[in-house]
Amino acid sequence: MAVGNSGRLVIELDPELKLQIRRALKKKGLTMKEWLLEQVHKDLLPLEKPKNDKKHAAF
Repeated sequence: MAVGNSGRLVIELDPELKLQIRRALKKKGLTMKEWLLEQVHKDLLPLEKPKNDKKHAAF
């Protein structure tokens, strides 16, 4: 995966898996971005609080 400074994260997934993920998250009322940021703050950065910025906020 290329590394850059844009703030974008791009991963390649099987299209069917992507669809399954999107459907499951929709049932929970979350976007992929919201879910990913929640997981990052829960599992990887538990002591850091998310920014209170709509563009980057997870919650």
